[in-house]
Amino acid sequence: MPSDSHHPDPDHPDAAPASERRVERLNWLGRVVYAGGAVHRWSRRAADVLHDRTATVAARSRQAFYDGLNPDIDEATVLHEDDASHPPSRNE
Repeated sequence: MPSDSHHPDPDHPDAAPASERRVERLNWLGRVVYAGGAVHRWSRRAADVLHDRTATVAARSRQAFYDGLNPDIDEATVLHEDDASHPPSRNE
């Protein structure tokens, strides 16, 4: 019976499944596609992190806004304000 060239020989050391591809064996187009996929994965992770941080800041800002609307909280009083254009006096 003739050997089937489509199936790798399990005794052959270079035998690999057809779905497995090695980066070292890719041509220039394959390397460009591989690099594009890596950049896409990195940018997707960066976008996820940016989205999570933005959502956290928005939630904290919303909570601070609603805390400021609480009628049980008195208005703030300025005790001392520094003016950057004048140096502090020596008697303070």
